[in-house]
This record gives sequence, C-alpha cells and structure tokens, in this order.
Amino acid sequence: MPKQVNRIPGIKQLSTGMWQARLFHDGGEESRNFERLEDAERWKRNLKSELDRCAEGVARQKRKWVATFIDESGVYTKSFDDVDSANKWMARAELASEDGRPIDSESARVMFSDFVVEWKKGKLDISGKTLGTYNSQLKLYLLPTFGERKLTSITTSDIKKWVSSLVDDGVGPTTIRQSYRLLHQILQSALEDELLGRNPAVGIKLPKITTKPKEGLTAQELYALADECGPHRSLVIFLGTCGLRVNEALALRVEDFDLTAKFVKVAHSWTTDEFGKKLRDGNGEFVPGTTKTGEARDVPLDQNTIELITPLLEGKQGRDWVFTGSNGQALDYGFFRRKYFKPATEKLGMKNVVIHSLRHTTGSLLASLGAPIPEVSKILGHSSAKMTLDVYGHAYPAQTASWMDKLGKHIADENGLET
Repeated sequence: MPKQVNRIPGIKQLSTGMWQARLFHDGGEESRNFERLEDAERWKRNLKSELDRCAEGVARQKRKWVATFIDESGVYTKSFDDVDSANKWMARAELASEDGRPIDSESARVMFSDFVVEWKKGKLDISGKTLGTYNSQLKLYLLPTFGERKLTSITTSDIKKWVSSLVDDGVGPTTIRQSYRLLHQILQSALEDELLGRNPAVGIKLPKITTKPKEGLTAQELYALADECGPHRSLVIFLGTCGLRVNEALALRVEDFDLTAKFVKVAHSWTTDEFGKKLRDGNGEFVPGTTKTGEARDVPLDQNTIELITPLLEGKQGRDWVFTGSNGQALDYGFFRRKYFKPATEKLGMKNVVIHSLRHTTGSLLASLGAPIPEVSKILGHSSAKMTLDVYGHAYPAQTASWMDKLGKHIADENGLET
C-alpha cells in the first residue's frame, strides 16, 4: 500500500498505520494519534482554533486550559478541560477584581503555613533527620516571612527581598541556598497541585558559595590521631581507610563483615527522628535507619583492615555491634567525639579536623593514587560520580600533559610516524 501524502503539515502516518497529529504552542509540544487521517486533521484544526480564542491569561498546559489572573492581591489560577470555561472564568475574575470582590479560586484561600502542614504529611520518602532539618529551616527562615501569606500572594519579588534580608542578617550562603531549595520545593508542589499558576521561586539569584577543597589527613597523621584515641584506635583507622560515614560505621554488626570475601556491607546508619532522638523499635530498643542515600553498598577491605577488624569480631554473635562502648552496646557518636576524638585533635594541634575529615582522608588518598572516579564514588556511597569529582577532583594528580603525550604517540604509531 503506497504511503499517503499528508494534507496538513504536522501530521504523519506512523509505522503502525496510525495517524499522528502534532502541534507546537506556547505551552509546549502536543500530539495525539488517530486511526483516520480525517480525525487527525480535525483535532489539529480544532486545537488551533481554540488556541486562537484564548483570552489573555489563558494558556494550554499539559492538555488542560489554565487561566491565571494577577492583580494587586496576588496570583490566582484554575484549570479547565475546555478553553471556553477558562475564558469565562477569566472574565469573572476581572469583574470581581474591579468590584473588589473575592476571586473564585480555591488557591486564593490557601495559606502558606497550612499548605506546608499537608506537604510534610506527603513526604514519606525522607528520613526523620531530614524532616527535622526541614522543620528547623521552616521555623527560622520560611514561616516568619511567608507563614501568614496566601500562596497566591507570594511573588518573585517577595522571594528576592527575602533572600536579600537573609544576607543582610548575616545568614551564610549555604544556609540561604538550603532554605531557598526548600521553599522552591514547597511552591513547586503547590504548582503541581494546581494551587499556583507558576512557581514564583524560579529564577532567583542566590549568593555564591566559596567552596574550599575537602582536605583529609596524611597516612601518618591518620595513625597519629588514632593512637591518641585509646580504646577506639581501630575505629579511627577504619574510618580513615574505608571512608564510611561515622554513623554508618557505628551501626555495623558482626554479620555485616565477610572477611573471606574481603568486604563489609554498609546498609544502615544511626539516624534520628524529626525531634533529634534516636529511632527505637516496638520494644523500645534503639535501631539504626538506612544510609544517607537509602542504598546499601559493599566496601572492599584490604588485608591491613581485615587484621585490624578481626579482633573486634572475635567472641561475638552475628547481631552484635562491632564498635562498642564499655557497656557492650553500640558506641555513641557524641560520646566518642567529646571523650576521645576532640581531645586527641586538640593535643595534636589539628585545629580544623573533625570526624568527617576521616571520610575525606579516604577520598583524598584514593584520588591522589589515581583511583577512577566511579570507583571512589561507589566506595564512599555518593549519590553520583559528579559529586565525587566536585569534592575530590582537586586531589587528583595533574596528568594532562602525559595523557596528551600518550594520545600523540598512539596517533603517530597508527600512522607509522616516528616519535
């Protein structure tokens, strides 16, 4: 059967025999498939006609007609299945605004603080610790400014002024960016719920962050620090060698180690609820949560680390903790930091060294040895290789010239040229 010729640009016949009509408009690209060419042509003509009839403030978005009205009291939006209903709503909104009457829109009555309450209920995929961080940011930076505002009244200008006020108050650029991301996330959710016509947090210029390279310890410094931590010497060396987050290491059980296969499975981490309290099970016992990324990983162990860990596993059962306090329970991070780690760094004059520096020690030393970025990322449990490159890229030895020499030699060899 010969392929039929399209009578209207933007319509084509698919390999399935169906006819696809496609139209580009301000809201993006829209297409639909039909069994008959006539139906495809009709759909495209009708949609073009409807687009031409759009009142000012009405737009086509995700196969809906979205009416957005803006006046001094805020931004109001509502979605419709047909363009005529959207146009009528816009006309009523304009009349109501001129008469000083409330505009008929559910979004006009939703307060930011009320929406936040419902938004948090839907955040089932975040840890209690993250929720606690959100609560702190909301209390300190978002609710004082936006809490009693209607969602529709928040403008891009308001958010710019909010950012400027935080800068004037001396709030650090990292904190500002974190709070802004939370605000953007909340308003984006309101947009998806069709309570806003657009996200006013889009396109906000934020203060720059001066990123300092993450420096770890040298191999000698690592052992010197470990020697000063007394009974927890092995923990310090383990953290500096394997790159676990400290609460991942403290949540390890004997059964997580496979010394024959030379790896440790990192699947848990001590975390807290939104109130900063450790998680408990139904019996009231403390239990670790998931890792920061929510994913488990296997970290290879070298022979020195195996010899370091072996004594800590002897005489214990599979569910016993590996790193323990004097009571045999899992060692508490805060206690270890106050009682052993901080006094050790002070004695050695390591002013800027914190426990997380041990994790950076692993990353920096691996990078200095030229370990591939993807492998370092897997070991450290980063969410992406890009994150690893951003943090440890500076630690990699400069090899640009040598790689160019290798490339030049390869090209010359392939062409029989002398080098």
